[in-house]
Amino acid sequence: NTVTAILTNASSVTLDPDDTFQIIAKTLPVDRPVTYESSATSYATVSDDGVITAVAQGSATITITSGSATATVAVTVTAGA
Repeated sequence: NTVTAILTNASSVTLDPDDTFQIIAKTLPVDRPVTYESSATSYATVSDDGVITAVAQGSATITITSGSATATVAVTVTAGA
């Protein structure tokens, strides 16, 4: 079976620099591994297990992929304190 959809626990997050957020991704209809990629690692990085780390003020899109299915999480990093 192939993955037809990826559900995530957030479609967008707002973080301060150095904050983290754990993406939880569920593939449907079967459980398959996913990969994570940040569109702008100077603003937000993402680990292999889906932990976003805010780097600096700006925005990035995290793309979650499994086979041909994708989902995105928009990340906004604020100026912080």
